[in-house]
Amino acid sequence: MRKRYYFMDLLFMDLLAIVSSLAVVMMHTSGNATYLGVVVNKFTSDGVWSVLTNILFAFAVPIFFMQSGAKVLNYRDRYDTKSFFTKRISKVVIPFVFWSVLAYFLFGKWQSVPLLKSFLAESIVGPYCFFYNIIAFYLSVPVLSLLTKYGSDRLLKGAICLIVFFKSVLPLLAVAFGYSMPFINALPLGGGYLQYFLAGWYVANHEIAPATKKKLYLLALLMLVLEIGLTLGLSYRTPRLPYYNYSLGYIKNFYDIANFPEFCVVLALFTWMKHSEDKIRAWRFKDHLPLLAGITFGIYLLHPFVIYYLMPVLQKYLGASPIYVRYFAYPLVIYLVSAALTVLLRKIPGAKYVLP
Repeated sequence: MRKRYYFMDLLFMDLLAIVSSLAVVMMHTSGNATYLGVVVNKFTSDGVWSVLTNILFAFAVPIFFMQSGAKVLNYRDRYDTKSFFTKRISKVVIPFVFWSVLAYFLFGKWQSVPLLKSFLAESIVGPYCFFYNIIAFYLSVPVLSLLTKYGSDRLLKGAICLIVFFKSVLPLLAVAFGYSMPFINALPLGGGYLQYFLAGWYVANHEIAPATKKKLYLLALLMLVLEIGLTLGLSYRTPRLPYYNYSLGYIKNFYDIANFPEFCVVLALFTWMKHSEDKIRAWRFKDHLPLLAGITFGIYLLHPFVIYYLMPVLQKYLGASPIYVRYFAYPLVIYLVSAALTVLLRKIPGAKYVLP
């Protein structure tokens, strides 16, 4: 049964934002074998730390996509399309462009690649790749919002299943069986992780039956075991860690966020968090969640800069420490410094336009 939600007061969305922002930093620090000082030209026991990080915290960006779908596909209930685009441009596009251009000069990209070419190639700031997908989604929202507003539940579920089949199932089958399937990308309006945006809206606006939730949680657990087992097993048989072996391709596909196993995991996590709203509201520190969630976008924008300048210092002083110390220390320091910078920089007049 469909039920309209407005998300400003739902704490599970705040908690998801906080957890996802930490997961992003985990992937970009402890998920990087070079930062951990792990040998990458062969598979070792230390390499498991890096591999597992990229699997267990891969939910970060998909969760953000699901939250975006849940929040904006109902925009017609609140304001017109012009206001929608004005808000998205000011809150997302302008900060994205500003920090990308700043990174282009601070990271030394200007010495070798023209700005426009680097920007269009998504090569200025690696973690900013999600902006290209989210902006493409925003451009599609006026059409998709009509589907969610006037389409039947059966139509919505059919559309989600069709997109999941083309964008999450077929690519994995193509890799597993070694077949080329050019028609995978033939589905109109099916790119850019659209399955997450629509699924986020659907789960947020519908009550999920207890029996269905149990099946979903079981499927997600099985898919997570599959991701871990296949990735580690195949990694052991290759001469390089999968994170540094994109040319082979087949290993990363088993935990790639676009493919079916990870989709199941993320969908279950989002569903579980939504149905934990009452429990979250009973927490003693629940009133702090909106405040912490309010700086997560700033953390996402700033953490690549903090990593660029601070990681060499951390490696210098902690590089000889046991791997489990580096594994937890690196992301914790990067996260806290990024959060502190977000709070401090927002005090600068006019900062709200580039650090919302």
